Amino acid sequence: MKKGIVIAVAGIISILLILGIRKWFKSDDPSIGDDEIAVVITLDTKEDIGLILFDYTADGNEYSGVLSNTDQSPIKHDTVIIQTFNKEQLNCSSNMIEQFIMKFTIITENVDHNPNNIYPIEIKKDLVPLSNPYTWFGKTVIKITITGDKDGGYIITFPKRTSAF
Repeated sequence: MKKGIVIAVAGIISILLILGIRKWFKSDDPSIGDDEIAVVITLDTKEDIGLILFDYTADGNEYSGVLSNTDQSPIKHDTVIIQTFNKEQLNCSSNMIEQFIMKFTIITENVDHNPNNIYPIEIKKDLVPLSNPYTWFGKTVIKITITGDKDGGYIITFPKRTSAF
């Protein structure tokens, strides 16, 4: 009887250890392709926002983009957005970008996207640029958090960069 209890307790402990070890080593990073990098944007703002504009430079090549909901509804204040970039988009033939820079602008009101990015100054909030050297395709996930509100301003926290080699 005691031997059976000991075996049962040992089995339960073994299962808990295995689950604990798996959780310890499990990454919460998104899966990315061999020719991609990912930027994970966590909104921790006090209110919903209209748009996120981003200008980015990869080894001197300049680009821009916009993040919005397809139904033109506000972006919820607690949203996590994963934006991926691939080699073709960034005009890169190597496995690494030596300098990756992103500049974000929050549009506080729910408005239609303007292709020229011309918005009233009252609803535009620029954030400190993110500069990330040595960004590896298929290996790099950059995590940022945007906090704040339209009255007090927004703060970007970065970078939490993970690279898997």
